[in-house]
Amino acid sequence: MEKKTCIRVAMTFLLLGFLISGAASAAEPLQVVRVTATIVDQTVVAGIRSGDEGATRNVGALPEDLSGYAPMPFPELPLSSSQTVDEAVMNSVVVYDPASGEEKVLDPAALSGQFGSVFETIASLGRQGSGLSEIDAEHQSQDSLATFTNMTAVGNTHAYPWRVLTKLFMTFPDGRYVCSGTMIKPGYAITAGHCVNQGGGKPWASTIQVVPGYRDGWAPYGVANSVSMLAFVGWVTHGNIDWDIGVIKLDRNIGSAVGWHGFGYTTNRNWYLTTLFNNGGYPAESAYGFTGRTLYYRYGYNDGWVPDAPHHVYFLKPSYGGHSGSSEYVYYSGRGRYVYSILSTSDRSSFTTCATMDGNQFNAIANWTATSAPASVDLTPLFVSVKALGANDGRQMEMNYLAHNTSSTAWSGTVNANVYLSDNENISTSDTLVQRHAFEASFAPWSTVEVTVPLVSIPASAAPGSYYLGVILDLEDDNRMNNDSDGQDAGRVVVVN
Repeated sequence: MEKKTCIRVAMTFLLLGFLISGAASAAEPLQVVRVTATIVDQTVVAGIRSGDEGATRNVGALPEDLSGYAPMPFPELPLSSSQTVDEAVMNSVVVYDPASGEEKVLDPAALSGQFGSVFETIASLGRQGSGLSEIDAEHQSQDSLATFTNMTAVGNTHAYPWRVLTKLFMTFPDGRYVCSGTMIKPGYAITAGHCVNQGGGKPWASTIQVVPGYRDGWAPYGVANSVSMLAFVGWVTHGNIDWDIGVIKLDRNIGSAVGWHGFGYTTNRNWYLTTLFNNGGYPAESAYGFTGRTLYYRYGYNDGWVPDAPHHVYFLKPSYGGHSGSSEYVYYSGRGRYVYSILSTSDRSSFTTCATMDGNQFNAIANWTATSAPASVDLTPLFVSVKALGANDGRQMEMNYLAHNTSSTAWSGTVNANVYLSDNENISTSDTLVQRHAFEASFAPWSTVEVTVPLVSIPASAAPGSYYLGVILDLEDDNRMNNDSDGQDAGRVVVVN
């Protein structure tokens, strides 16, 4: 134990050199900045319904029958590593569009890096208001650990960093399954390759629902749906467990509220055995006492490399179906949390293995998740919430929402916004305009501000009942189609009398 501890201490001093030679960012994580809006006008303008408000964006809900989802089976470890593999071929990227069924194989080199690595790997703390849990400390007894700890149930998944960890509900041709994952960008989650594609020429998932901070049938931040998926030829075509990593592009920038972890890689194999890792996921095998409704957390040190799967690291504790796709992530004080490997398989009794990223996989994921970001500023309003002001009839309230920059461009200025009252979740100019306000903000790439509107009044003409408040940003940005807070991003209000 003393020898292993000394190695860990020495590796700590080498951390700076590792960060330079590896791919993790040394920048501070993004934080949501709070601003207060100035009310410009509260003249009520009744909407004129055109009959067609367009499609409602950001719609999602948990599956109705949660019991109908089985834990995703673990892939098997290879019996030997004697087969020769062409790393360049295995690292080729496969992108799948579930809407069209189209599958594209890309050379990782074709995914050119458009943006700096600091943004490819940057972490975010998400929306303010929830503190750290006591079991996510810096682990004062870390040097006494020989391997990973046993799992501990997490009670408050609404808090950071637990809300960054996700539960996945997947539909495949042969059934419905659950896995785990981790947010790594506002609209992307990383998981195991076998959670998006069944491997070795088998099918892709037709749908995946991603739920950050899931707990016991509750989705505290709503649900995001898969738009496209990424995996590698090594897994998709050959079923090689060393490439058991997948990424999901989402229809909603849910990470702007919950935060996301960065991700990185290193070629230093010894570092994986001397660095303290964290892991959290949703085991769901009832035969072992797990329901999949609870997030479990553990931390510790890996114990070695799998001889017959050279990209796989292992630790001497079991995992269970549903755990697949959860991440091993590292906490760097002041710099956030970074994913380095993905839980792949376990014998359910004595060991767990995780697929590590190499430089090619890191670059492919970093560049693919960056390609959808506009090159000019693009703001979108998200997560409208309302709070009644004092004891009233539900017509006076404070409103908060997020304004998220989906682009790779920094921008500063004044943003004008219109607040609409609607009888449905489709917020449009056909609804009743109840307020205009403005706020000043500075946006870094992929950053978010939380806007507080001190007073929103529901007009007397609105009869008692249930309504939705939403925001439409009045800004000539890259994509005006996402300037409204539709669907799950609209805030529900109840007018009493």
